[in-house]
Amino acid sequence: MKRKLISYICLVAIFMETIPVNALSNITSEIVPIESSEETKSEEESTEQKDEKTEEKEDKQKEESKSKLEDNVFNMYILDKIENENNINKKVDIIKSNINSFDDFCDILKSDCFYNEEYKILFDSLEDIELALLGKFIFFEEIEMSRFNFLNEIFKERQYDYIWQESYIEYMKNQVINKINNIQNYIMSL
Repeated sequence: MKRKLISYICLVAIFMETIPVNALSNITSEIVPIESSEETKSEEESTEQKDEKTEEKEDKQKEESKSKLEDNVFNMYILDKIENENNINKKVDIIKSNINSFDDFCDILKSDCFYNEEYKILFDSLEDIELALLGKFIFFEEIEMSRFNFLNEIFKERQYDYIWQESYIEYMKNQVINKINNIQNYIMSL
């Protein structure tokens, strides 16, 4: 184990050009082989098990990373289609047929690829529970901190991080009270 570590350090040092290659023979000649014993065998077995677990974790991370990359490429493709589309109804169709997660939908909204009245048409196409998810996203801190009243929150003056959030608030201000109450009930049950 010690020999492997020193060899690895030497290779790294050569690669990093911190020691000359001819100095390697001096370093490796000083390495004394470790006597084999039960302790070193169990240490090696333990290290091998750790290495296997580490490899499994790395494989999972690579797989997740690849999946996220594929998702990002796909979302960029979808985003490009939406941005290049002039018809709002077709934009909504692209979203409804290609976006399958709330996070992806929020990413699309954050990209600001909708303009002015397009937000109203997009929000009109959503079910109350979908509007509630967006409301919960916007008012998450308020919901967690105290008694939440959706009607009061949409009429409070505040700054929002994204244009879509401002458009959502304006959209909600123009809804009938029954719809607002229904969305609040959904928000509280999510």
